Amino acid sequence: MKRILTITAILLALASAFIYAQSKPAQAQLILASGTYRVVELQHNKERIGIAKLKANPNVVQNWVYIKINTKVTKRFFQNGWQRDENVDPGDIFSVVEKGDIIKVNGGRDWGGAINAKDILILPDNVKSWDEEN
Repeated sequence: MKRILTITAILLALASAFIYAQSKPAQAQLILASGTYRVVELQHNKERIGIAKLKANPNVVQNWVYIKINTKVTKRFFQNGWQRDENVDPGDIFSVVEKGDIIKVNGGRDWGGAINAKDILILPDNVKSWDEEN
């Protein structure tokens, strides 16, 4: 009986080694997404913002930006030649951002192509024309 257990253990070890040697190492790719977009639609219940590129149709959602609890949201103000950035709680972003606003997004793409936002910068209205040119 002892001999059968020993042979079984050796066979299991050999089978495990063979399977391990045949398997390829796991590979993952992080796809970063960053850019300047126009806000097209707001969906508070799904915690996402519909965006489009600046030169695209401003009424058609091209992609979605998902807001997570750890997303850093900043609103930029320009007044009298001074720039001021104010941090916004991710839960309050839907009370701060409006359709037509310009936002800069840094994040990563998920498997469906949507953007999971890491940082969002909401640009002020008085720099929209500058951003559209650049």
